[in-house]
Amino acid sequence: MDSAQQQQKDEVAPPIGLTLNDAPLTDAEEKGTHEMMNEPTDSEQQQNDEVPPAIGLALNDAPFTEPEEKVTHEMMNEPKEQEMVDMMADVEENEKDEVMAEADEHDKGQEQSLNDLDDYLKSFEEDYLNKLEEDYLHGVEDEKDEMMTEADEEEPTHPTKPLPNYPNCIASSNVHLRAAQWMRKNGKYYIEDPDVVYCDFKGAQWAASSSVLVTNDTVNNLRTYSIPADILAATEVRNLSPYASYQAPESIYAFALSPGFHGLDASTNVMLCSVRDQTIRLINVWGGPSSVQNGSYRFVDPNTEKWTCPYSLAWTQSGARFVAGADSTLAIFDINRYGKPVKRHKTKNMTAKGVGVKGLVFAMRTNNDGVLAFGTTTRQVGLYSNEGDGFPVTFFSVSGNHKDKSDGRGVTDLEWSPCSKYLYVAERQSNIVHMYDVRVTARSLGYMEGRNAYTNQRLGINVASCSSGHDVWGGGIDGVVRSWTNPHWSGGVVLPSCQFQAHNEPVTSAVIDPTGHVLATCSGEKYPYASSDGSSDDDEEEEEADEPRLVKRLEDGLKLWKL
Repeated sequence: MDSAQQQQKDEVAPPIGLTLNDAPLTDAEEKGTHEMMNEPTDSEQQQNDEVPPAIGLALNDAPFTEPEEKVTHEMMNEPKEQEMVDMMADVEENEKDEVMAEADEHDKGQEQSLNDLDDYLKSFEEDYLNKLEEDYLHGVEDEKDEMMTEADEEEPTHPTKPLPNYPNCIASSNVHLRAAQWMRKNGKYYIEDPDVVYCDFKGAQWAASSSVLVTNDTVNNLRTYSIPADILAATEVRNLSPYASYQAPESIYAFALSPGFHGLDASTNVMLCSVRDQTIRLINVWGGPSSVQNGSYRFVDPNTEKWTCPYSLAWTQSGARFVAGADSTLAIFDINRYGKPVKRHKTKNMTAKGVGVKGLVFAMRTNNDGVLAFGTTTRQVGLYSNEGDGFPVTFFSVSGNHKDKSDGRGVTDLEWSPCSKYLYVAERQSNIVHMYDVRVTARSLGYMEGRNAYTNQRLGINVASCSSGHDVWGGGIDGVVRSWTNPHWSGGVVLPSCQFQAHNEPVTSAVIDPTGHVLATCSGEKYPYASSDGSSDDDEEEEEADEPRLVKRLEDGLKLWKL
């Protein structure tokens, strides 16, 4: 080898892809250069053409990993198409069984939860009712004490004059001879005490002898109380128990004691009784078999032959006759002639021009001059001469007399003054008592305010003589008894001259005995309350006597007060 060739061989060859002038490679040149540099040799190509090792085996025969072994097992044991179908069916059946099992378990759990809830509610109800009963027994006494305390501390709404001698209660039908027992029936609570008579009294009347008091109640009883002669000497509250009782077959609308009542004369110990859909009865106040055999008087409509039940009764002064008031009718009966009335008056045709008084006759009174006054549910008053057997004197309406006092839903009671010159008229749903002077064509003198009779019940009034003239007594729905002394002297608006808390429920009667020393009051409330739309539902409907009264019965009953 010559020197020139050796020198040429020793020279270093430029890298492939590089130009002699060292210019940078383009992208295409760089890619081609990379492929040439990584092109496998013939021995490498021969090794690549050999069969690859089995999947999952390394070239160095290393053991399978767990995922590789699982995949290899599944590939080697791949099921056939039918086996796949069967397998899917089994999976669906298993899933269905699991769902059904879960549903059954859920239903059982829900049923158990409902049973547990029912048991809890029953237990809660028992505990609640027991607690309610306990709280109620304590609450009634607390409420009674609170009401009495408030009544003592409350100031009167009107400037009233206290009584010189505050009335003392000397007898009551609510005197407990032993502890009362609270009973429960159908979820209602009531008192079970055979020694105390619990009923709602509708009215009371004194006999002329002052030794007998008769009451009417909502359970259709007329009870006769014999008042002892030494009652004014009582130092503690005595118990009032009825001496005799008459049970009527239906509701009692009215009753009236004989004006000549005397304890030693048996023929005078009678009273008239008006019972719904029955004849007017003359009964003995002392009861017994003879109580319904004294007399019976038929009050029948001559046109329809329908039984007529009087809503009010009034004796004549001699006691030989009595007057019965019904719907726009007055009937006069002879006490010795049983049967039909001897005379009738149609009150709606009192004058020749056909003008008169319509409505149910709810109240009647006769004065010392023989003038019969009656009031109706249409707020009208009429006067008849000769104790009802004469001619009509006049009639007038009690509405419109006082522009600021237009309340009232019908006359429920009226009373004459002892001088027979003034007439006092009481209405239901009213706070006043009207005053009229009958000498001047029933001129209105004004009214007595503060009666508090906003109810459909019959809350009566009473007139009694006193040393300075006369007093008008009346009770209200708040249980307060009020008195107006000589209201005709003042005229205009007359406020109560005295008042005191007698009961905790509406006072239906406050009557003075003929001696003027004992005041009898009775209370009672009709449930539910009557509506204020003027409907007469207090005496026309039969009272429910078999239902136990609900809770609040504080002082229903009869009381005697020493004046």
